Amino acid sequence: MGKNVLVVSASLRPTSNSHALALAFAEGAREAGHDVETVSLRGKRIEFCRGCLACQAGAACPLKDDAAAIVERIVAADAIAFATPITASMPRSLPHSPFGLICYCNSIINEG
Repeated sequence: MGKNVLVVSASLRPTSNSHALALAFAEGAREAGHDVETVSLRGKRIEFCRGCLACQAGAACPLKDDAAAIVERIVAADAIAFATPITASMPRSLPHSPFGLICYCNSIINEG
């Protein structure tokens, strides 16, 4: 039985190497029999975490951005692949990087 795989592309350019890698990974996972969903962060509004700790207390995040829908998909996935450009030897800035969602996801996963 295939796994639910989520591929998150953090590239701002639809023809970037990072996005091409994300699409190739998704195709390979499909060919291997997995259910695959690809999410592009291009055009999404993801704000910086404000450190209010609402998620740690079990409350909803007060930020009204596009992160909540992406977090739902991350939590529901059996496997996650992140593709993000590396510029100046570092991943993209945090709000556009999938890594900015991980702390929030971790608090949701550890609730139960």
